[in-house]
Amino acid sequence: MYDNHVRQECRVCLFGALAADFRTLPAPMQAELRTFNGELTAWLAQVLAVGKATGALRFVGSPSAKAVQVLTTLAGALQVARVHDETPYHTIVGQLRLELLV
Repeated sequence: MYDNHVRQECRVCLFGALAADFRTLPAPMQAELRTFNGELTAWLAQVLAVGKATGALRFVGSPSAKAVQVLTTLAGALQVARVHDETPYHTIVGQLRLELLV
């Protein structure tokens, strides 16, 4: 998903786009954004937990904490790509792969 965003004119993800103005959003939108982010984080935490349990992934800390770190890193990487170009994004994703993949 994030790779598609960076290839499409360095678009930011939905969370990154709305989070910047979170406090100005109507309460129902704030609630939906929290739900969306919570569900995405929970899904990624489950993927990370399975990957760690099977030995396909490695990381220190809980799957939930790692999921938050990965998602915020990717959202930030998309924003950096908008300012510069795709190079920093690919560097950041490469670093995540180095840190996670066995």
